[in-house]
Amino acid sequence: MDILELTLILSQRLSIIATVAFILSRMPALGRVLSRKPSTKDKLILTFVCGGLGILGTFGAVEIHGALANSRVVGVMVGGLLGGPLVGAGAGVIAGVHRYFVGGFTAFSCGLSAVVEGFFGGVVYKYWRKGLIPWHVAWLAGFAGEIIQMFIIKSAHAIKTGEIQMLLLKWQEDLPIYFQHNLK
Repeated sequence: MDILELTLILSQRLSIIATVAFILSRMPALGRVLSRKPSTKDKLILTFVCGGLGILGTFGAVEIHGALANSRVVGVMVGGLLGGPLVGAGAGVIAGVHRYFVGGFTAFSCGLSAVVEGFFGGVVYKYWRKGLIPWHVAWLAGFAGEIIQMFIIKSAHAIKTGEIQMLLLKWQEDLPIYFQHNLK
């Protein structure tokens, strides 16, 4: 599968999440969340909705070399960016536990990274005091979240195989290549 085909497949599956998000945007609770005045009930609803979007992102995954390319982070990160660290981490737990039970050699690390990425989105929410988070800040948060996820996956694999020193050397080599290919 080439990169263009993979991009098309993931874009199609991401559009399902966007459609669900549009439908949910008609809920009054989301209006209160966007105005940064949510009730505890609103935050709980947002946690479950974003966790569900994360699960949808996992269902829309494409297998590549035994791992899953997916859009799980979208729902989880949106939970954090809209509701704060507890909402993001809660959505991450929902999507992460689901991912863990899907199985595979990255099950634990991907499940853990969903929680961390949701929490990270919530940290961005906490420190962005100027109203709604603009798209470019949300994009950068998602980009940073993916880097965090790759670090967690590689670290978990290195710990499992006892190759910690190799991991550090590999990161020295891979990180500049990752940025070179993804910032074009």
